[in-house]
Amino acid sequence: MAFALGSCSKRLDLQPRNKIPGDVVLTDPNGIKAFVADLYYQAPIEDFVYFPREGFNARGNTGSMSLSQYGLEAIHSEWPNFNEFNNGWWGSAYKLNRNINVLIEALPNLDINDADKKTLLGEASFLRAYTYFGLAKRYGGVSIITTNQVYTSDFESLRVPRSTEKETWDFILAECDKAIANLPETRESNDETKRRATKWGAYALKSRAALYAASVAKHWSKAPLSGEAVDKKLVGLDMADANRYYQECITAADAVISSGKFSLYGANPGSVANAIGNLKNLFTDPNVAPQEVIFMKGYGK
Repeated sequence: MAFALGSCSKRLDLQPRNKIPGDVVLTDPNGIKAFVADLYYQAPIEDFVYFPREGFNARGNTGSMSLSQYGLEAIHSEWPNFNEFNNGWWGSAYKLNRNINVLIEALPNLDINDADKKTLLGEASFLRAYTYFGLAKRYGGVSIITTNQVYTSDFESLRVPRSTEKETWDFILAECDKAIANLPETRESNDETKRRATKWGAYALKSRAALYAASVAKHWSKAPLSGEAVDKKLVGLDMADANRYYQECITAADAVISSGKFSLYGANPGSVANAIGNLKNLFTDPNVAPQEVIFMKGYGK
């Protein structure tokens, strides 16, 4: 009985000391930095810790996977029914998109200067474009959610119908344009900021996404798909759209080239040995080739 009476006490209603409360994260400068860093971490960047079977940022199985598997140089072809490319990216994408929406909605009330708010808005647009790029490559047209949905038992009100694949690609390119308009051209050289998006990174992402969309449009007639999703244009693009997407790609790429800020590292190596050394340096010490790196992802030890 004494235990039952004591159970209503608020003595155990303590704030955890090993984490920052959610309502504080976006009111503290360090909390904002941590929040944005986590958004970058979640972005669908298919780098050397992307393993199709395990997903993005797959670091936990190094004991059972070789470096060649991480780089997709080798797979276990001896295993029956082995599918190295069965990794989807749906739930994680919309969790990331929700966090991006949280940041955008919090921006007007953040206690930071207007220049920093503009940069954060650009980063949010860049990361949202990256998020939907990852979705469109896998699923075609998807649900476009640009506001933070509030949970309710009325599930139907939370359902957002899929947009067409064309609408989805156009949304990605539009988000890239927002990022281009708000991001700075350069970052400071310190480790904290040089691995964050710039205007040129957004142009490069737009060029890449537009090229992907153009290729889908140009070759869609060769895709052996049919059904309701195809009939409603939820997947697939018209060949007539290819030239527009190709032009978007060319324009974005030309902006990067014409900036004069980037060039190939060791473009004239002089020997095979030097060429091999240059390529090695790009991946082991990218700081030696800042003129080639447009967007860099950093790793902590």
